[in-house]
Amino acid sequence: MDPQPSLVEAPKSPLLRIPIEVIIHIASYLTTPEYGMFRLVCRHTEHNLFNSFVQEFFAKREFMLTEFSLQTLLDISKSRLRIYLKYLIINLERPTLRQYPHVIVQIHQGTANSIQAIQHNRLQEEYLSHQGLIASGQDLELLTQALRNLPTLHTISLRDFFRCGRYRDGGDCCWHAYGAPTLVRETGIGYIQPSFRTQYRHEGMDGDFKTYARRTFWTILRAMGKAKEMSSLPQLEVILRNSWLPDDAFSIPRYFEPTILPVLQNLKVLFLDLGHNSFPTIISTEGRQKNHSFLHLAAFLSKALSLEHLRLNFRNCPGSEARDILQWFADVPTPSEYLPLALGNQSNVPGNLPELPHTPQFPHLVQLDIGMVEIELPLLLAIYMRYRESLRKISLHRVTLHSPPKSPPRPPNSWREFLHHITRLDFNLSTLRLSSLKERCKNSHSTLEFKFPGQREGEDRSTREWNGRDWNYASREFIQSMVTIGPGQQWLYAPDSDSDDEV
Repeated sequence: MDPQPSLVEAPKSPLLRIPIEVIIHIASYLTTPEYGMFRLVCRHTEHNLFNSFVQEFFAKREFMLTEFSLQTLLDISKSRLRIYLKYLIINLERPTLRQYPHVIVQIHQGTANSIQAIQHNRLQEEYLSHQGLIASGQDLELLTQALRNLPTLHTISLRDFFRCGRYRDGGDCCWHAYGAPTLVRETGIGYIQPSFRTQYRHEGMDGDFKTYARRTFWTILRAMGKAKEMSSLPQLEVILRNSWLPDDAFSIPRYFEPTILPVLQNLKVLFLDLGHNSFPTIISTEGRQKNHSFLHLAAFLSKALSLEHLRLNFRNCPGSEARDILQWFADVPTPSEYLPLALGNQSNVPGNLPELPHTPQFPHLVQLDIGMVEIELPLLLAIYMRYRESLRKISLHRVTLHSPPKSPPRPPNSWREFLHHITRLDFNLSTLRLSSLKERCKNSHSTLEFKFPGQREGEDRSTREWNGRDWNYASREFIQSMVTIGPGQQWLYAPDSDSDDEV
């Protein structure tokens, strides 16, 4: 007897017999729209591709402070995708009224064609929407609501550049903030990224990028403080390439303190990109006055007592300004060549000059990264010696050691001297990473490179990383691999057989 039609098994699709690894490999050749359509072929395909899909598109997402972008973030936080979002990027790009010069002329003369007129209106609409969003504080509310719904969020990052690695769709192969490519298609004009080196002003546009960077930084801190439902406090990374956080970004208003101070007190990982401060603060130190470029940063860090990993990059920052915060961080006496404190007539001047806050011990600090700065060897040693008990990881990137004016007969290698000191002081290191280091003696510069047995042809000689449990044992070979290269010269200081006791 023939089976009932309702009980007859439907023929199985050949897709069901393809191993999941093969399906994922096939999908890797598809553009993003094609990938989306492939996932809709059937439930089996969608199920097999789901994990790789969310890891590629939702584990790390980038947004900006616009209504469309933040609303999308909020929608994601209310969907099943929320448990996969671990790395949240807030980009500093924002809408601008800037347009191509010939289009501006045509608009003002009333000769723009219909397409140009539509694009102009769309650009103006987006700009006004952004201004209203930040003026009303609605950006803070949207970001706070989203953070409350992201239980596995690990990192919040503030950036001013696009991430590379989007291989599917060709073009610039970059990941943009959500909503940015849409505006480019609709108006032909993209969002503007801050660049403190090439500021420009345009009628109807706020050209003060520093003010916007500061406000966005505060918005992130406040959202983290208001989203108390988060299971754990994410780490905060400020990674900037075209701009930096000015010192006034760390001057937290008193009415923000109840929200932001708990965040600082519990923050475990903090990355900061710092830069030139055009308006230093005059402080009093030991009866003398001096200009200090990072007084507000010192006060900010003095509240972050739970820090385990701190990174300080000094982008486009003069060495004298960076030295202000590094001397405070090392808790070393400040030089005495400052002006005596002139009291003058203070009858109409309330208050006194501020003083630097006390430098905490940072008892939980495990990793300290310093980058993009010129520093003297004694100060660099003093910084790491102060936190020797807890410190396990050291990372130095694009750091230049300023050697003493009187150089020895043969060119010195102060980086060797630095590591000899680290070794003799019995640092309990597990990681040491050095990259793109230099040394300056008078007007002569030299570059540090690494040369060791087994080095592959074409391998980057400016970077070397060590990981292990016994630095004292590994230090000899590591130190001997360090050589300095002068301008137009080769192996200026080759490895030798000096003992580990040599300074």
